Amino acid sequence: TTEIYTLSLHDALPICTLHQGEDAAHEMQRHQDIVDSLQAFSEADDLKRVALEVIAFSTPPGKLEELRHMFVNMDTDDSGTLSIEEFKKAMALHPEIPMAQVEKMFHDMDITHSGEVDYTEFIAAANAKNASAEKPSIIAAFNMLDRDGDGTITKNDLQDMLGRDFTPDEIDQMIKDSGASGEPPVLSFSQFKHMMLKKDGARLQKMTVHGKVPDHTDGSGEPRSEA
Repeated sequence: TTEIYTLSLHDALPICTLHQGEDAAHEMQRHQDIVDSLQAFSEADDLKRVALEVIAFSTPPGKLEELRHMFVNMDTDDSGTLSIEEFKKAMALHPEIPMAQVEKMFHDMDITHSGEVDYTEFIAAANAKNASAEKPSIIAAFNMLDRDGDGTITKNDLQDMLGRDFTPDEIDQMIKDSGASGEPPVLSFSQFKHMMLKKDGARLQKMTVHGKVPDHTDGSGEPRSEA
């Protein structure tokens, strides 16, 4: 099994590299791809954000290094989290994005509604476009959400993964919004892949992932279905 865990910023980044080089606003200005990912994450539906959150730790090392550096530059008070003011400063050289949208992007990243964005939340949002478009990431996310390994994502799978943070009605709505079919609705891998690749957006209100993640691959990297 694979343990879901929160990425540790200061364990991952040597202290001597903190706040070196250009400031966050100029660094963000150079990385339109990251801005695009933050916007895509803000527009994503609930289950897609859940998927991006649970696979945030599997971001490729090179990309993770780039995002670590940006997060540290944004985190000017070295708290290990981003405040809305720090995020606004980082977005200051993007006048084409209205302030109301910048604030929405921040609040949508803040999945746990703590008032701050932690490292894992930032990684999930900042790599959203890459992760959601790559087949290995889509497969990994599906396998993590398919808790019982039966080749589909069900209400019970999501209830097990998301713990006490969603009501049964909220789980029902999440899986219906994802494009699931049947009664009760279940989400196949092809439907999940379509959801990950499409552009849309029901807002995510809250999420905490609990427990361990099983490996349901069949050895080829595809989700393993029941015989």
